[in-house]
Amino acid sequence: MNTIGSLLNQAGCQFRIYEMGRLVSPIDSRVFDDFEHTKCAYPAAVQSHARFAVAFWTKDNREQPFIWMLQFPLDEQSFLVSQARDKFLALASAALNAPSNEMPENPYVFKPVPEKLAYLNSRLKRDLNLNYSTYLEPTQAYFKDQSSPDTWQSLAMQGIADYVTQLDREDNSDVLAQRIASLNPGLLRPLLALLEHQTIDAKLAQVLLKQHQLCLNSQVEDASLWLRATASCQHSKIRHKQLEKQISTHIDEQSAIDIAGRLWQDLEQPALLNDFLIAVAKLENARLFRELFVDLAAIPSLRSFVLVHLRVPPSDPNLSQAISQLLSPENIQHDS
Repeated sequence: MNTIGSLLNQAGCQFRIYEMGRLVSPIDSRVFDDFEHTKCAYPAAVQSHARFAVAFWTKDNREQPFIWMLQFPLDEQSFLVSQARDKFLALASAALNAPSNEMPENPYVFKPVPEKLAYLNSRLKRDLNLNYSTYLEPTQAYFKDQSSPDTWQSLAMQGIADYVTQLDREDNSDVLAQRIASLNPGLLRPLLALLEHQTIDAKLAQVLLKQHQLCLNSQVEDASLWLRATASCQHSKIRHKQLEKQISTHIDEQSAIDIAGRLWQDLEQPALLNDFLIAVAKLENARLFRELFVDLAAIPSLRSFVLVHLRVPPSDPNLSQAISQLLSPENIQHDS
């Protein structure tokens, strides 16, 4: 009983694991088992932690699975700190044997932002073929009925999340592509935050990226919200061009955080990563540069591309200065 999987198996439970730190997405059980046995690093580390959800159920409660929202500390190469997991297992074993199955307060539990929690609930219902919430139908009706745009305040976050996970069914994606540009900002912001976790088709992605370009042209501060909404789109080539434009024309602290946090997979292209680091360095915010540099270096697929900047002096003067500050005795001492 030295892993979460073995604990749940012994308790007669089935389970699924979902990544929760960056983008909400399923983690293959074999990959997670390798992570627990420290055979591989966590693929989407954030702030030196692995953040994930464990949904589990027995044959008697499949309709209402339990969910643990967990965060485990990672070492500098994003491998699991096993001692923390072992301490959690002791707590979890006691909880599973308690009548309520409630987990006591502990440092390994975290609370996701509302959009992530709502999306996880919807994604889990879809993956387990369970009934969606009662909020789905009025949400679907709202997007199809263009005669009452001001009734958006009656929509529930869970209903919007349900709708997003249903975009590949009926004509939902086409309807959203037609309406999204005219939505009230109060509805648009949570919708975009939900879309970043969902695989969307090329047509909707192109609409989102067109709006991103319009926002860049108008120098709108929140332009990157449209860009990060395409984070889970499998047609990554159509996003790369807009990401390059965002990096070259408008980088501020929030857009830099958005790119590092949601579009890190695009930065696996060394040239684009280099341009991004230069753009962040030009902000002359040593704290921000350090945090993003360390955060990106913790992602296994990016680690070697990021750390090469410590071994090979950058040719760009802004990046060179930022790296020098990163390696200053004060920062090294802070890290230790």
